[in-house]
Amino acid sequence: MHHSMVDHNPFISKGYTVYDAESVLDRFTEAGIDLVLTGHVHVQDISERTKLRGTFRDIATNALSVYPHQYGKIVVSTRKRLFSYQTIPVDVEVWAHENKIKDTRLTGFRSYSDLFFRDRSAFMVGRMLSLGAVQIPRDRATAMTELFGTLNARFFAGNAFLNASDTVQTGTYRELVSTDYGFLSLYAQSIVEDPSPENNRLEIDF
Repeated sequence: MHHSMVDHNPFISKGYTVYDAESVLDRFTEAGIDLVLTGHVHVQDISERTKLRGTFRDIATNALSVYPHQYGKIVVSTRKRLFSYQTIPVDVEVWAHENKIKDTRLTGFRSYSDLFFRDRSAFMVGRMLSLGAVQIPRDRATAMTELFGTLNARFFAGNAFLNASDTVQTGTYRELVSTDYGFLSLYAQSIVEDPSPENNRLEIDF
């Protein structure tokens, strides 16, 4: 499917999750459908809902055009009665080497893509801060845009759980959640509090 069946983030739902999702979920589970792959949010995230007939899972797959440029591989074993899913990054650097390409954006694609993604996050956050009611000094704004670069990169890669190890302990994050920066404060908290610790791998017995 394109649109999500289950919300993957409280602030990325309207226009991203199927309209009247509860009714559709009931129809799906009645028909024995308990898993879908979706893509509209572009993040790598696995969300689930408990229904009367069992657990329904929605795997939002990372877009190839978006950092970290990975795709999902599905293996169904009828012998083991096991469904497995895992993400695999596209290895642009190996492709560039095999094709004798010298463009450093491709030979060092992982670093280039990571920096590009963080720069775009910083640009959008910086713009929102400049338009906000709360004006902050440049050095604090810079620290905040860098923090969002890390939060967003991990969120899109399906590694939001890593944020608990460092970002939440910084003064920048504490300021962000203790001061009302509107959407930015709420969005940052939603990433850190992402309920799913594993978004890049899933195994289901059937």
